[in-house]
Amino acid sequence: IIQMLADMPPSELAQFMASCAARSAEAERKSTQDDAQAEEGVPPPPGLPPLPPGQRYYAVAKVLRAGRTHGNLHLTVGDMGVQVYEGSKHYKSYGLTQLVSWGSYGDPEDVPPEQHTHLVLTKAKNGKSTEFVAARASEIAAELSKRGKKLAQAMWEADEQAEQASPADAAKIVAEQVELG
Repeated sequence: IIQMLADMPPSELAQFMASCAARSAEAERKSTQDDAQAEEGVPPPPGLPPLPPGQRYYAVAKVLRAGRTHGNLHLTVGDMGVQVYEGSKHYKSYGLTQLVSWGSYGDPEDVPPEQHTHLVLTKAKNGKSTEFVAARASEIAAELSKRGKKLAQAMWEADEQAEQASPADAAKIVAEQVELG
């Protein structure tokens, strides 16, 4: 490719570069438009419940044994964890307090985070991981981290309040916290 560009006459090279710039600008505009639609609350896929502002659905496929996948899944990240839907039915929930870690990686593994296509959720109970393939895996992992920090802060504040409260009030605060988790 480099040799081809070097052999091009200057006028063709300028035309080629302008064409590349136009395609890049169009791709950026489309990406920005897609992001804006996600922020504006595009209606959920047919059959799925509407989401609160700030949440969105991600099309995912669960990775099974032997490299197979279970497709037609949609995942959303809420304040308390992850909800996965198969078609229009609830498939599985992963509570943030039940996960020990989450993250994303790409294929190959050294690609930039924007190109990560695999989301991994690791359960605290048994250390087993569940993996999903998603076009925006790093975005989902970042959303999980944001929501996890928010939940951890709320739990820490509840603990602080319980320590400073009377025994009866402390029991109420702990009971409310248990309902969150």
